Amino acid sequence: MNEKGFTLVEMILAVAMLAVASSFIVQYFISAHNLNEKAADLDQGVWLAQEALEAFKADDSSSAFRAGTWHPQDSVEDLLLRYTLEPQAENLYTLKVQVVRTKDYWLESQADKLIYEVYLTRYFKGDAGNGQAY
Repeated sequence: MNEKGFTLVEMILAVAMLAVASSFIVQYFISAHNLNEKAADLDQGVWLAQEALEAFKADDSSSAFRAGTWHPQDSVEDLLLRYTLEPQAENLYTLKVQVVRTKDYWLESQADKLIYEVYLTRYFKGDAGNGQAY
């Protein structure tokens, strides 16, 4: 008696091959999703850092920053802006702006990942608290 159909061994092998193939496809989609998020974060991070630099350049002195009253927009979604003002010499200051991601990417575990970093050095004529910036 010749019955047409698949044996149990053939079915198990077919399901195993399908599982292996689908794992590669799922891995590809996860990688593409994370790369898309990283590109979006870089775009937003550059914008956020540029806004902070422009706000600092628009200020004629560093007094607001040194007094703690200078606060540019400091976050967008999962991104956080960190900034420090470091004196380099008399009346010469460097603003360091870092944009970090506070949330992990999907299936990746690296909190506080640095997305973008930029520096701006400015000279303040006279007292940095009330002098002119150049």
